[in-house]
Amino acid sequence: MKAILPIIMLFITINLNAQNIFTRYYGTPNDIIWAHSFIQTQEGDYVICGMQWNNFTTYSMGFLLKVNPQGDQIWKKTFTDPGNTGWRTFDDIAVTSNNRYITVGSDTRPNSVFPFSIHEDYFILTDTSGQVIFDTSHYGSAVTVANSLVLLPNNDFVITGGAANINHMDDVSLIKYDTSGNQLWSKNHGVPGAHDFATKVCSTPDGGFIISALTENPGWGPRKVYLVKTDGNGDSLWARVFNNPDEDCWHCDICTTPDGDFLLIYTAINVITQEPYSTFCKLNSLGDVVWAKSFNTQWSTYLSKSVITPVGNYLFAGALDSSTLSIKTDPAGNLMWVKTLHLGDHYEIAKIEFTPDHHIVMLGFNPDTAYPHYQDIVLIKTDSLASNFSDINSIIINDIREESSNTGMVSIIPNPFSDVALVQIPKQFSVNLLTLYNLTGQILRQEPISAGQEIKLERRNLPPGVYVLELSLDQQTVFKEKVVISR
Repeated sequence: MKAILPIIMLFITINLNAQNIFTRYYGTPNDIIWAHSFIQTQEGDYVICGMQWNNFTTYSMGFLLKVNPQGDQIWKKTFTDPGNTGWRTFDDIAVTSNNRYITVGSDTRPNSVFPFSIHEDYFILTDTSGQVIFDTSHYGSAVTVANSLVLLPNNDFVITGGAANINHMDDVSLIKYDTSGNQLWSKNHGVPGAHDFATKVCSTPDGGFIISALTENPGWGPRKVYLVKTDGNGDSLWARVFNNPDEDCWHCDICTTPDGDFLLIYTAINVITQEPYSTFCKLNSLGDVVWAKSFNTQWSTYLSKSVITPVGNYLFAGALDSSTLSIKTDPAGNLMWVKTLHLGDHYEIAKIEFTPDHHIVMLGFNPDTAYPHYQDIVLIKTDSLASNFSDINSIIINDIREESSNTGMVSIIPNPFSDVALVQIPKQFSVNLLTLYNLTGQILRQEPISAGQEIKLERRNLPPGVYVLELSLDQQTVFKEKVVISR
């Protein structure tokens, strides 16, 4: 069990319009605190997780902070790695059906084998008072970092983040654990030849998962948004790269809509004009854009998180200079309002939720590491109309038509197909063999190939069903995706 250090926490309160609407700040003298996520418990309390470190130490601590429905602190716990030798961060949290808190993050420690450090995913299960039930780290042949969590109905959970593959490039990792912390499976996804890092994982109505990530390929230059849709076993069903050559993306986030589609939000800069902007868009179940909206921003203005209300409207939250920014649209993306709440300093929004009692709750943190603050974290609770926020008209939302692109990715068109599909292989792909399997692993077709080819994948005498297409280089798999032959 890891060390638990008592910390005295100071907070400043601004109470607005009753106990159901508040803005609360939390901070610790001499420490810098970043909040990354929160959950609302079965009792209506809030538990916040994140990272805390002191300017006079060389290590950081993961922390859990529990507050009541009015924002009053109930308890706070911190957790260090063995020997206080590295950096620990808590990145996401969920509450189980038996009212326990599962928190995931990562440990970073010095290592003589690696030039800088090693990373391993870390998670901890606590009771409602913050007492540890178990905690564990996982490190194997891949270097893993966990930063997003999905809790399943049976209390198993899936985490995503980053993992270094055998070619020393960064992949998107997706790992499933049971309730006791035993690993059930681990899958890596990624754009060959690129550095990829996941930002969010969500469950989907078909029992699978959708992952948002950033990918950086030397052949493309700037970072792009990368999406992976998997089945319930973590195997890829499709992948999409939003490959606008003028975009350099630095943040993206995704959630599942009630109709089984996806809501994507990302912030980027135009590499030509150097102007930043935020984009939010709805995608169908195959990752194709249904509609998209965008607005130009300042460097300190951007959207970072989203949530869906019970009636299907969309709420987006982010930073606007020294205020928090909130945008609400209807299910078709039509603007309902744009509002801000002045905070007196710049806070990045880590999460937004719509609570069962029809309130909006936002969690933010001050990213400035130059000096400690007494108000590092802000927790905002407002009503469903954000009545204590101010309306603004200075932000103009533009309709755009973003097209998801598989430039730089292998594409299979169409998929599903009935007679023939075209497999397009980008020039930067180093491959020399195409193999088609059935789901039992039997090889049905195999032929030599090369980069830049367009290959006709003919049905021939194959019955309807699901198959696996694999591209490899010298017996090393570089691309694998399911293909469906329809009747």
